[in-house]
Amino acid sequence: MSQRQNNGKSGVERHQSSVRMDGLRRCLKNAHMTPEELAEAARVSHRAITGWLGGERASLKTARLVANALEVPIAMLEEEQPSGNPPWPTRIGGWTLLDPTKMMEAANGVQWRVFRGTREHAEFPVARMKQYDLSSRLADQERSHLEKYIQRHKEVCDRLNGHPNITRNLGAFADDRRQGFWWVADEFLDDHRALDEWIRSPQPIDSIASFFLDIAHALEALHANEVILRGLRPASVLIGPRAVLTDFELARLTQGRPTVTDLDELGQDVYRAPEVETGDPDPSCDVYSWAMMLAHAVGGKRPQGPDDARTMIGASKLNKGTKTLASKCLGLAKKRPPTGQALVEALTA
Repeated sequence: MSQRQNNGKSGVERHQSSVRMDGLRRCLKNAHMTPEELAEAARVSHRAITGWLGGERASLKTARLVANALEVPIAMLEEEQPSGNPPWPTRIGGWTLLDPTKMMEAANGVQWRVFRGTREHAEFPVARMKQYDLSSRLADQERSHLEKYIQRHKEVCDRLNGHPNITRNLGAFADDRRQGFWWVADEFLDDHRALDEWIRSPQPIDSIASFFLDIAHALEALHANEVILRGLRPASVLIGPRAVLTDFELARLTQGRPTVTDLDELGQDVYRAPEVETGDPDPSCDVYSWAMMLAHAVGGKRPQGPDDARTMIGASKLNKGTKTLASKCLGLAKKRPPTGQALVEALTA
């Protein structure tokens, strides 16, 4: 029986506030970590790890910290996996899967993992494959809502495909071997790198201005199709000959909530508008994120908040009009450009 099928048996347990970590010993071995090293990486006590290895239960919050430190999904901590049975398929929907990343998890319980997929004799032979686990930790109503969204996601992508600043979608489909698992395939852009990597070194101000106009054009197209990103940040932008937005389906699937990694890394949520936290976002929240990222790009470091971002932008070599516009974008929602279209119009006026 596969690991995922085994996990299905413990679905009730995983809805509780604590879990057994029967697979912890195996995960430690696979990660080449000692209990002491795990305690330091996960910021938990060595005594707690000894207890879990002995069969004690862990809170779900703590289990997430441990899973993140080991770079595995919580499901792999809960149950032993039979030898020779990988935690992911090697082929799906005609794609061969390579190079899996660590499992990420949002605060609403959605988990996902990213692969590189290859397919022979195809117009786009390489894809960025994202596997979403909607099978556990979600209430039935929320799971049903997210499954319907993924089914509609391809329709939205079909309207956006061909836009120069949005990654091309190659498919969105259910996993026919794992109930509750869904896949989204995007074009793999090997000549691009993430914005957060690109801005680690100083960049020409003209290049920054050009790429951020590209990002504004992408927001214009998404907002026209009623897609609000909620959590736009540098990791969601690819930089190459042009700037390209990716992973925009995460906005709906995670409801804009942070990942476990975000919770553990101070400042990762600084790009998100305050109203995302209150559950009342509108397209202007993406305009706010755009300005926070702009501050990071021109200032060379992550801003601590909107006031810090204004200072960084004010000290930059951006033109006066862009500085004034960015300051408005960092203000209250009612004072910002309300949509990506309004942002583009202001930038090109």
